[in-house]
Amino acid sequence: MSEDIKYLHDLEKSLSLTKGFYYMLKDEDDWSFVVKLHALLESAVSRLLTETARLSFSQMESTTNAELLADIFARIELSNKRTGKVALAKAFGLLLDYQRSFIHSLSELRNSFLHDVKNVNANISSYFNNLSIGKQKQFIKNLGFSISTEFIKRLGLQTLPSPEEFVRADLKLSIWLSGILVLIEISACIETFGLKNQTLELRKKLAAAQSSFLKVAESMKPY
Repeated sequence: MSEDIKYLHDLEKSLSLTKGFYYMLKDEDDWSFVVKLHALLESAVSRLLTETARLSFSQMESTTNAELLADIFARIELSNKRTGKVALAKAFGLLLDYQRSFIHSLSELRNSFLHDVKNVNANISSYFNNLSIGKQKQFIKNLGFSISTEFIKRLGLQTLPSPEEFVRADLKLSIWLSGILVLIEISACIETFGLKNQTLELRKKLAAAQSSFLKVAESMKPY
């Protein structure tokens, strides 16, 4: 298993999802795909914020309740530009510009789908085609950011489309591929923070053990 795929599976496991959940998403209808992908990203960002806060508390040697932190972050809206999870992640320096843009644009698409119960049969192409030319370009830039010329070359296609042509030809696949990249990157950050937390806890235990050892040694001094 490649390291990238491992990160994706680790994230699925940490969120109590079935292994391969993300791969199965691409076979969902458009409405389910968008809603579930958005929910997955929301959970991933909550987890990222929780691990960041826990690491910060550990460095201050302050006790914290991880479950309480997780519950607080879970209740915060994902994409509110002033008070949402993404805004907090930006303040912490956790998410890059293209990652935040991807999440914001996905939230707009998801909100459009959820606005009316009749939209349960909506599809991404119809949504895209109803956008202005300028918003279509923004859609392609934000939700299809992972589709590069290099990526297309690696597909071994006989005729090489431009990145924009590729995204327009398969909007859902392009979003799915970009989502993989964002989730892998978030998972890698979560794992890194987790390792730092483990290191800090180990240092504390070693310091406590050394302190206990010194006290024992002190008590054994001949007087």
